[in-house]
Amino acid sequence: MRRGRETMRKTWRRARVAASLAVLGALVGCATPGPNHLFLAGAGPAPIHDVSTGGEAENVEALPGMVAPGERVVGLAYDYNTDYLWLRVMPWNQLRVVNRPAKRIEANYAFGEPRFDPTVVSLDLATRSADLHVFAVSDSGRAIVELTRRGVRLREFAIGDGARPIGGLSYDQRHDRLLVLWSDGQPTVAICDRDGAVQHTVVLQAPVDARSLGFDSDRQVLFVPLPRADRIGEFDLGGRLLHERAVPEGTWALDAGPRSMVRVF
Repeated sequence: MRRGRETMRKTWRRARVAASLAVLGALVGCATPGPNHLFLAGAGPAPIHDVSTGGEAENVEALPGMVAPGERVVGLAYDYNTDYLWLRVMPWNQLRVVNRPAKRIEANYAFGEPRFDPTVVSLDLATRSADLHVFAVSDSGRAIVELTRRGVRLREFAIGDGARPIGGLSYDQRHDRLLVLWSDGQPTVAICDRDGAVQHTVVLQAPVDARSLGFDSDRQVLFVPLPRADRIGEFDLGGRLLHERAVPEGTWALDAGPRSMVRVF
């Protein structure tokens, strides 16, 4: 009897240790998805808007002080693993890293020459959460630059044959693929592999302003600015307009996704 009780105690101890290790592994090695959020930015000194799109009630939180007067955010990417935002800021042509929970700027990295070609429709950003690489529309508007989270350039590659100008840019974390919104002709999103090869395209069933693209990988929903300055559209991957959403007038760049409850660095 005594031996049986001792065996049972050892079994329970092993189970508790295993459970503790599993929790620790979860804290260190991954991020736990939280509510779905939409991030919106424009010209300084307007704050970045963090809109909770999950649940019954929509909540809007402001992140002030991230954009100074005279600056404009022309690209935005959100990484749920770190809970950080990457901003493309003009006229300096910088990549600005924002710690969203702490509401502070962590770093600024030079991207290119501090000038902007007015014929380029978009200079959007995307991030791949698996390795924290950042993708940016090149200064020419016709290629993608891949960088590390520290702003170090790794390579530049074309989308398809490189003939079409790029508008918005986003990333599907669930299926590990890049999403590119063309800025010419019929509003079309190209779904590409990590090297820019187009797998298939989605024609959007409403006019859009192709300056930015957000994608909620959890819900598989596209967010695209509409021609009206205070509206964005939510589209499914069939191109159907699901919903028009009011946003602050002057919103230029956006991204979306689940906010992490546990962060990894």
